[in-house]
Amino acid sequence: MGDTSFDYYPNTITVVGEIEHEEQQYFIYSFSFEDDDATYLGGVASTTIDVAELSPFEVYTSMNEFDSDNWKEHAIKMLSTE
Repeated sequence: MGDTSFDYYPNTITVVGEIEHEEQQYFIYSFSFEDDDATYLGGVASTTIDVAELSPFEVYTSMNEFDSDNWKEHAIKMLSTE
């Protein structure tokens, strides 16, 4: 999946929609950073949270700019390149 660590947090996160991929539901979002004009795509697998046994979410990011008109195509590509 590559290095997707950041030294700082996005200043904008927007829910784009939901998508099903390989029998798993994902929430897709866009995000951007204050010092960068680009908008990037991210996704997180939909899951039930067990408060007694918290675990990290399965999160995906693409550091390539994306076209918001074709977000589903970009999301499937992102989820397929684990």
